[in-house]
Amino acid sequence: MNVPDWDNARLGQYEALTQRVAWVDAGPRTELEIAGRDRIRVVNNFCTADIHRLEVGQGSEAFILSPKGTTLGHGGIYVAPQRIELSTVADQASLLVAHIQQYVVSEIVEFADASHRNCSLLLAGPDATKTLALLGIEFTSDRRMDHLRSSIDHIDVAIRRTDLLGADGFEFVVPSASKQTIAGALTSAGIEECLADVLECLRVENRIPKYGFDIDAKNLPQEVGRNLWAISFNKGCYLGQETVARLDSLGHVNRHWVALAIDSSQVPQPGPLLDANGKLVCRVTSATWSPKIGKTLALAYVRDGQHYPGSTFVTQNGDAIVLA
Repeated sequence: MNVPDWDNARLGQYEALTQRVAWVDAGPRTELEIAGRDRIRVVNNFCTADIHRLEVGQGSEAFILSPKGTTLGHGGIYVAPQRIELSTVADQASLLVAHIQQYVVSEIVEFADASHRNCSLLLAGPDATKTLALLGIEFTSDRRMDHLRSSIDHIDVAIRRTDLLGADGFEFVVPSASKQTIAGALTSAGIEECLADVLECLRVENRIPKYGFDIDAKNLPQEVGRNLWAISFNKGCYLGQETVARLDSLGHVNRHWVALAIDSSQVPQPGPLLDANGKLVCRVTSATWSPKIGKTLALAYVRDGQHYPGSTFVTQNGDAIVLA
């Protein structure tokens, strides 16, 4: 999105999401439900998070890895009373189920793709928690990815704390058939609706990776810089752990996913970003014009050693600097 695309309506929506409260349709998502006696052990064996330490009502970001330690998936894992819920970008359920089932032998586990019957709405802003209370929902935990079930207009809703749009945000997982009812309830409560491209801007500003765009099956998990939130280095064995442990002992990867401020109003397309001589500077995965910094903001992979905050590049799109 270029600067001229930011009309007063979008700027107002951005202001609502960052300074007050607003809601936005998150679009299609994958919602995979995993049940059965051995569900915790199975999920723990296939992801980088320590699922055993999670209690009901808690969640964790995680990578799903190949045997070689490359990323086959990335998203949130939520522990519910009788199941585990795995949430990620759209159209991933069949791929993830097929991957895990290759290694399931005698474990009792069942998979159900709930993507078609659920959808996601996001509520965010400094007033988000207060707004939940006005809707009759008490969410007292401030722990990342905690979740609970409640109701809006007598409709059962899963509510998950999320930082997709900033520190104070919530995801509503609602029945697709009731989406308009929930949306109407939010609007009737005086909560402003925002456009999807404003959501994308906030995602990039908050450096939240999107599988299939910022991460793919060629990536190693430590390249993405989500170690603190998505990787346990103390849990037991899991698929791909050998690669993760080896990279941890080496202390670095060959490339890093960083945020770049580019001194230009032209937003680069995903792909190679070159210097004046046509030499590769980095590979952009997502980009937007950012009201926060008043410049173009790009998420990109740069070489090891060039990823430190303050590192600068001269590109065909303008001077760029790695942000802290």
